[in-house]
Amino acid sequence: MIAPERRLIGWSALVLLPCGVLIRWFPYACAAVLLGFVVLIVIDASRARSPLSKLGIQLPPLVRLTKSRRSEIGIEISNNCDTSLNLRIGLAWPPGLRALAPEIRLQALPQSTSSFSWPCLPTRRGKHRLSECFVQIPSPLRLWTVREEKSVPCEVRVYPDLAAERRKTASIMLRGVAGTHLLRQIGQGREFEKLREYVPGDSYSEIHWKATAKRGRPITKAFQVEKTQEVYLVLDNSRLSGRFFQPAAGRWERRHPACGPSAGRMPALPGTEAAPALEYFISAGLLLGIAAQRYGDLFGLVVYGERVERFVRAGGGRQHFNACRQALYDLKTSPASPDLQELGSFIGGRLRRRALLVFLTDFDDPVTTESFVRNMELVARRHLVLVNTLKDYAVARLFSQQAVESAEDVYAALAGHLEWQKVNELQRTLSRMGVSMELHQPEWLAGRLISQYLNVKQRQLL
Repeated sequence: MIAPERRLIGWSALVLLPCGVLIRWFPYACAAVLLGFVVLIVIDASRARSPLSKLGIQLPPLVRLTKSRRSEIGIEISNNCDTSLNLRIGLAWPPGLRALAPEIRLQALPQSTSSFSWPCLPTRRGKHRLSECFVQIPSPLRLWTVREEKSVPCEVRVYPDLAAERRKTASIMLRGVAGTHLLRQIGQGREFEKLREYVPGDSYSEIHWKATAKRGRPITKAFQVEKTQEVYLVLDNSRLSGRFFQPAAGRWERRHPACGPSAGRMPALPGTEAAPALEYFISAGLLLGIAAQRYGDLFGLVVYGERVERFVRAGGGRQHFNACRQALYDLKTSPASPDLQELGSFIGGRLRRRALLVFLTDFDDPVTTESFVRNMELVARRHLVLVNTLKDYAVARLFSQQAVESAEDVYAALAGHLEWQKVNELQRTLSRMGVSMELHQPEWLAGRLISQYLNVKQRQLL
């Protein structure tokens, strides 16, 4: 694409206006001037396109960024011309990436390769693509501007930001680490460690009778806490995880993107944005994986919706955690309802060893709730199941949290009380099956999950 510059418009006015006035008295001279001016313009326009064909722009094929952190994307420019070029560069940014500079202006030296970094701010987790770059250079006489679109395939992966959540849970994750307050371990452990001499007070059940008969003196078995237990995050990415949670002044309110704020709910904090429950699930689940690996356990992942979509076998190490993060970074909400019968069959067939299953889901759908209770009864017989969901502050006992100012507030409080009764009934039903269910505020979800995990470790429930 070629476009005129201001210089061309100015020179055209200086040439055409006098020639238009004097052509009556000096026709041949004015015609010669006009012809020469047109030839000059055409030559300048024809010479403007050739440098762009020798200009190369390249972006890295893969860029990894962190959500809500200021980042940079490197761009390499190779100028194979014999003249320097004044470049004006722009990128077609996807919705999940916000450019901190609308365009970049630089000078590319002849027969050289230069590079620069484009500042940006990732605003949405997931996979994004940069495929188009727009370059603009002036013509040699600066009468024209030449623009060209170049293909620059680049995949940008934006991962969730765990730094803020880790700062909130730092004190919880330090439980049991040297230099902090040590918690008393309940029980003696289940994993055999070694044989030792009998000490008065040891139970007869701990005596190793074969070693006692062989050595001629009492020998006792010593146990240690098992450190290679399996912890699985079972994450629901069905339509239920697409509900938005908006931070409110002092509390949290839940709203659906298709519905406005309901009556009686507190106003949102200024500068905050609503986020789906899936975002809180992913951040909290990854922090739970960090805590499990720090305490020597194996961490795995099960993502389910209409079917079991992603599965990562429990493992340890940095590479395994990166594999779990890779499986979650581009996870999106599915519009379908969860198939809990298939999930129960999958867990029963794949997870043979007793493990800690931490569910992150929502129970707003009565049909899904009934299916969950029916299918978790068999799962809870083999595994330790902890169910966690986000808390809606409007679901509470009658008139326990908000003041009544109008008739609409009365109906809203009654609706919240009915929902609170359903939640309590569900908790009692799951408790009879040996399943623990808790409701958490979104901002404290990660800390509560880690506290649950450490409590299981302390009490040796596995």
